[in-house]
Amino acid sequence: MTTIALWFLGIVFAIIFIVILAIVYSRYKELKEKEKKQQALGTSVREKQKAFRTLLQGLITEKLIAAPHKQGIMMLINNYFVYQPINDINVRHFEELYSSLVDSIAKIKEAPTEHKLEVAVALHELAAELPISPSDYSARFYLDVAPILVDQVAVRVDELLIESQQTAMSEEEEEEELTLASDETDNESDQISAQETKSDGERKVTLVTREHMSIR
Repeated sequence: MTTIALWFLGIVFAIIFIVILAIVYSRYKELKEKEKKQQALGTSVREKQKAFRTLLQGLITEKLIAAPHKQGIMMLINNYFVYQPINDINVRHFEELYSSLVDSIAKIKEAPTEHKLEVAVALHELAAELPISPSDYSARFYLDVAPILVDQVAVRVDELLIESQQTAMSEEEEEEELTLASDETDNESDQISAQETKSDGERKVTLVTREHMSIR
């Protein structure tokens, strides 16, 4: 009887041990997957920050923004996770902010060469609105202020693009009007010259006729 009881207890303890071991292993695997996911999120953020730095450097090379503008706008991206953790929600908000800025910059780069600097003013205005101190880039700032600023940039870029297009159209219309006016002036000059030539011819014919009559 005692042997059976011991055998039964042994089985129970073995089952309990296996269950505990399975739970510990499952928890360990879950933590590892979470850690791996966290590392992937961190890598994705760093890659985007690096790509954004390269993008801004390209704007400096094209002389569309100055170094102080780059520094301010770069802080907006680099300081996102200084005072808040890297997790799914925060990374999603970061990517929305990042994508909006990248789209605005793409529109600036695609603008006609003669109007790029005019449209890039939107980035100058953004840089002027951003905090100077790194401590001001808090979680509250990225939740309440940053999205509004970035949306304003997108709207401002579109406005400036429309203004530049209207300016270009006005310049083309003025050029066409000047060309038409010049053509009309040339036509009038040609007509006057033709009339003068005709008058000279008529005078010559009259003189010849008179000479013939005098001879007779």
